[in-house]
Amino acid sequence: MSVGISRFERLKSGIRWLKRKIRGKVPYNHKQLFWRKTEVLRHYIWSRGVTIGKDGRVCIPVADILLAHECNLKCEFCFYLHPFRSGIVPKEALFDSFEKWSHKAFPKRIVLTGGEPLLHPDIAEMVTAVRHYWQQSRCEIWTNGYLLPHTSDDILRVFAEQNASVFISQHLDTEEFRDILKQSLERLKQFNIPYIVFEAFRDWRKDRRLDADGVPVPCQSDPAMAHGHCTSKRNTLMHGDYMYRCNFLAHLSMAIHGGVAVPEWNRVLTHKPVTFESSPQEIRDYLCGGPMSECSVCPETREIVESKQLSVEDVQRIKELVRQRIQKAT
Repeated sequence: MSVGISRFERLKSGIRWLKRKIRGKVPYNHKQLFWRKTEVLRHYIWSRGVTIGKDGRVCIPVADILLAHECNLKCEFCFYLHPFRSGIVPKEALFDSFEKWSHKAFPKRIVLTGGEPLLHPDIAEMVTAVRHYWQQSRCEIWTNGYLLPHTSDDILRVFAEQNASVFISQHLDTEEFRDILKQSLERLKQFNIPYIVFEAFRDWRKDRRLDADGVPVPCQSDPAMAHGHCTSKRNTLMHGDYMYRCNFLAHLSMAIHGGVAVPEWNRVLTHKPVTFESSPQEIRDYLCGGPMSECSVCPETREIVESKQLSVEDVQRIKELVRQRIQKAT
């Protein structure tokens, strides 16, 4: 069930459905070509939506705002290395960022994300602040759904009052999660909060390599090939003083500085995001740009894998290996 979902979201859902229909029914190289062509089309449509308004602000189809680095799930191929990260973004830093970017950018949709955004104790204040600074924007909370049954009535009431919607990414297809999902939807219906459920486990991508020890390491791809089917090139992230055209690069930079990524990833630190001091034209040109050298850390093709959870022991083992490699490199 979906409520209050935009035409653009329905288009994306239709493309995802078509991809699932052809999976396993056509040769692998044909599927890769299909994915690449659809991504080129979607990026073209998205780029047409990046404009400079009469008020001088850059209009963006969608922008993410990071609330939490950590996640309550430990997905094996987590795109952002969240199983190895911890902490939340302080609300004072978020308020400061909202104030700065509200004068420079107008996202049509603002997505509060993580990690798991519901881990942020002040998420209700964040939703209210987003609606204050961007009154005409849609506000969405993207969650894995596990914490919704235990989210307080006061928080859900704020979601409803501020016309925020909830996007649930179903990471797992287990009996336990299906039961949790049922409880989550009942809670959202209770407060009349619009929602959509995306079965992410059906399209779980292997977006990085794992070495012999299970440590996430970058690829050595052709940037143009990796960029061709990348979905993150449309995932704008506003974080602090910076705006990233690729939220993966933003998350990875934070993971490197947080000491949870091996030194092989350091080559993405060459990426220079725009700031709130950049001109509107500089921001637009940056967001709509083509392949970058940093794109080489991502794979050239899409490989769909089973969504699995890492054990606590595996997470600690990998974190210790990463720590040792960082020490050795320094």
